[in-house]
Amino acid sequence: MNIALITYPIETNPTGIGVHVQNIARNLIDLDTRNTYHLLHFTPDSNPLYRENEILYRHYKRLPMMFSDSLCLRSNSHRFDVVHRFSPGGFIFTTGAKIVVTVHDLFLYKRYSFNRKTRNFGANHFIRSSLQKAHAILANSHFTRQEVLETFKLDEARVHVVYNAAGIRPESPEQAAWKLHNRYGIIYKYILFVSSIEPRKNLISLVKAFEILKERHHVDEHLVVVGKPGWDYRETMDKIRSSKFKDSIHLAGFIPEADLASFYQGASLFVYPSLMEGFGIPPLEAMACGCPTLTSNTSSLPEVVGHPEMMFSPIDVDEIVEKCLRLLTDGTLRLDNIRKGLENVKRFDWQESARKIISIYNSL
Repeated sequence: MNIALITYPIETNPTGIGVHVQNIARNLIDLDTRNTYHLLHFTPDSNPLYRENEILYRHYKRLPMMFSDSLCLRSNSHRFDVVHRFSPGGFIFTTGAKIVVTVHDLFLYKRYSFNRKTRNFGANHFIRSSLQKAHAILANSHFTRQEVLETFKLDEARVHVVYNAAGIRPESPEQAAWKLHNRYGIIYKYILFVSSIEPRKNLISLVKAFEILKERHHVDEHLVVVGKPGWDYRETMDKIRSSKFKDSIHLAGFIPEADLASFYQGASLFVYPSLMEGFGIPPLEAMACGCPTLTSNTSSLPEVVGHPEMMFSPIDVDEIVEKCLRLLTDGTLRLDNIRKGLENVKRFDWQESARKIISIYNSL
């Protein structure tokens, strides 16, 4: 079969969905000896993934992305047997191919308590439409699958769970320390947060917990925030700027994947207080790098993290403080956390996920 993968998130969203697309596409191409893959995107890129079977199409910048890729598919309507879009939306025009859509979460579709802003109703229409047209829907966790089924009332047999995995590998301790010191000027101990800055990521609760850790417990650690501003970030940024300990809170911004392992390896503790995740790759990345890890106990995270003692209620700042303090001060607990994290990561593998997707393609 000729299979089209719409891969532009690799360039436009290098975290999250982009990490997923990069790893899935690479493993599909490496593992599948039966089918031919065509990679559709619109920005010339030196990524080695694009050395073969690349298709560049026009991006209409004043229109949502789904219009551009839908037009591309219309002009190639009989060229592909299967088309896989790695997020809902698109497929505005009829195509002769079987349609596969990946759902990472329903943040842009549903109204959650932390998502009060009105979203684009047109986009919501196309999200629903694309899932109704899809011959197979891939959800990145059982939590996301259940949300899809409950929200859209789809046939259960069409919705499959295909997990993510850790996107990075640890470096040598010497190399990691060199990068932190020489590239980023980090010469202090720190608690690490990695994600976009937006309400559902709940960085604001971690900042409150950090203030208590500094003021009441006099911890030495700073707080390092890796990630770009996302949706509705201003309240969180205002909280950081007004913090009594703002000089100990460092906004590192976007960090290239090649350097990200160094941040995990150098951290005293990784804390992920998200209110809702379709999967949540950063906790797995932290675990893979041997970093003590704490996450919230909401949505898909219990499914991904696996150990209740690594979790807290994201709205209970006192519990966040208590769990952080124990890991910062109890060496035995830290080692146990690291051991369980390294073991947990083994449950998730990009190759296994790609093999499952190949099987789904072939079944169509």
